[in-house]
Amino acid sequence: MAAPLRQRPARAAAVPVRPVGAQSVVVAAAADVVARARRATAEPRGSAEARLHRIRVAVKRLRSYWRLAMPHLPAEAAGAERDRLRAVAAALAPYRDADVAGAIVATLLGKTRGPGARAVLRHWAEGRRTLAGPETARQRALRGAVRQLLAVPVRLAEPPALPAGWDWLEPGLRRAFQRGRRCYQACVKGGSDEAFHAWRRRVKDLQYFTELLRFLAPHRMGQRLKRIERIADALGDAHDLVELRNGLSAAPPQRAARHGRRATRPRPALGGALRRRLEHRIALHYRAALRAARPLFAPTVPRWLLSQRAAWERWEHRQRKSRPIAGGVKN
Repeated sequence: MAAPLRQRPARAAAVPVRPVGAQSVVVAAAADVVARARRATAEPRGSAEARLHRIRVAVKRLRSYWRLAMPHLPAEAAGAERDRLRAVAAALAPYRDADVAGAIVATLLGKTRGPGARAVLRHWAEGRRTLAGPETARQRALRGAVRQLLAVPVRLAEPPALPAGWDWLEPGLRRAFQRGRRCYQACVKGGSDEAFHAWRRRVKDLQYFTELLRFLAPHRMGQRLKRIERIADALGDAHDLVELRNGLSAAPPQRAARHGRRATRPRPALGGALRRRLEHRIALHYRAALRAARPLFAPTVPRWLLSQRAAWERWEHRQRKSRPIAGGVKN
């Protein structure tokens, strides 16, 4: 399978030059994410798949940042923005599905024997491309998504946070780790594909929050981030294969060239050997994710929060010591 594209951490991962509020850190990171998304749509170089990937990552990051801010916002306004960002992600989903289908099929075709199984794979990828539509529709969707994202940093900054520093971050971080740990425990007990996919969403939240706060302890947070990325990559690969397995037996038929009628040729059937191969690879990815996640979710929620708070307070202490006072003399 094609290796997932990587995006550099948001600029908020750099050490700020002086103490800033937690809300300001999130707003600055969100503004940087939006700026990257705008450059991705305007950049002539690179493939359409790479541009789509960058903008989808931007949407996911902003959705995670919004979850950090939601405890401090009016419920109605927070829910409306959450739904708006969800709709932006849904509008890009068909194009992402088509790109993933092409990458998976290109990988599997070289390892699959038998004309029947190869026909199944090609049929499924063609159906995904048909649902996605022409390239002009993709470009319109990308530009529309970026327009929707422009207001997110402004909305994050609108209500000045009453709690400052750690007290602003703590509710969102508590909820993220608590949900991630609960999903992990459900998967350890033998979760379904839906349970693993739900866990992946929570892992992505933790990944973006760790990137956001990496400046607190660059080495330790960097090591944790590598582990979280391994978990997310394994769960992402498993989800793509689950979508392939589920979609092969129900691949959308091609439309006939005339009169808009559906093609009458029968759908290829999913062979048992191909299904077994997919099931085996999915199970391998699930086991890899669970193995990598064991140290991450071993601490209880209070203990994990205590370590995050200690990192924040140590950083604040360093900033106070290095901050110039009157006359340019440092403490």
